[in-house]
Amino acid sequence: MNICIECGLCCDGTIFSFVPIEPEDDVGPLREVGAILETDETARFLQPCAALELRCCSIYESRPSLCRAYRCALLKRVEAGEAEVEEARDIIATVIELRDRVRPTIEAMVNPRKQEAMVTLYSLMRAKLSEGADETPAADRAALLLDIAALRVLLASQFDPVGTLQQKPRTRSPEVDA
Repeated sequence: MNICIECGLCCDGTIFSFVPIEPEDDVGPLREVGAILETDETARFLQPCAALELRCCSIYESRPSLCRAYRCALLKRVEAGEAEVEEARDIIATVIELRDRVRPTIEAMVNPRKQEAMVTLYSLMRAKLSEGADETPAADRAALLLDIAALRVLLASQFDPVGTLQQKPRTRSPEVDA
C-alpha cells in the first residue's frame, strides 16, 4: 500500500515552501492548475501546490521531475521493511493533526494574504513575536510553540533526511516567463 496518497505533506506546504523546476520540466500543466511560479536564481513553484487535490496530484502523469523523484524518509523506511504501513499511517496522522492544530492559530496571528507554506508561516510568526505585536496569552503562546516544536521534530526525523526543511521562504514573487 502506497502511503503517499494518504499523506500529501510534501505537496501541501507542510514540508516544503517551494519545489525547483528543472530545465526539462514542462510548466504548462502547473500553469493550468494555477500554480504560483517564480524565478530568480532558479525557477520554482510555490507550495502548497495548486495541483494537490485530496492529497493526490491532479497532474500526476506530467508532474515535475523533482516531484517524480522525491521519496520521503518515512516512505523509504516502509519500502525497505524498516517500518510497517500502519506505523507510517499513525505518524502521518499525528503530523496532520499537529499541523491542523497550529496552522489556524499562526494564520490568525500573522494574517497572511494567501495560503502559505508552514516554513513561511513560522517566519512570519517569528517576526510578529519579535516585534512584540502579538497579544496571544502567554500560556496559549507556549502551547503553540510546543506544538510547533513537536511538528518540526516529527517532520525532520520522519520525512526529511537531508535537511531541506531549513529552506528559507521567498520574499518576492516574480512570474516565470512563458
